[in-house]
Amino acid sequence: MSRWVPIGVIALGLCMSSTANAQEPNGQLAPADYEQIQNLYGQYSHAFDSGDGPALANTYTQDGTFVTGGKTVASGRDQLLAQPRPPAAGKPSMRHLPANLVIERSPEGAKGKSYVFLVTFEAGKPPAVAAGGVYEDVIVKTPAGWRFKKRTFTPFGAPAQASEGAARQP
Repeated sequence: MSRWVPIGVIALGLCMSSTANAQEPNGQLAPADYEQIQNLYGQYSHAFDSGDGPALANTYTQDGTFVTGGKTVASGRDQLLAQPRPPAAGKPSMRHLPANLVIERSPEGAKGKSYVFLVTFEAGKPPAVAAGGVYEDVIVKTPAGWRFKKRTFTPFGAPAQASEGAARQP
């Protein structure tokens, strides 16, 4: 019986290591996927707030879209590159603060939903919440990692089908 113990230990170890990278039971994403998607939300916020168009575009698929007010305001890499504007010296700066992130597996890969608060910072004044809303996202896994395929922003208090949105995404 002692010769079977090492074989059992090896088999158990192989099973445990292979399930660590697999899809979780009940169709859940693997923990590493959740972590990478959470990081994607942070990359988006930092890229937008610093005015880094290439970094922002890299959070999307090549054909990614941003929708607000029922209207697509940016579609494809070139339009996404142009979305963020660098902070201007002497003017208030804005920061995206995503909150209450929910990530679920979907046929496309994943869907995400979060609140976002847009906070302005101005010298000599306390931070102020300038706006806020809800992001609803279609997220896909690409060879480069998880990316937004479609982001839909709905401002707080907006009707289900809001009026024409601004040309600049929040």
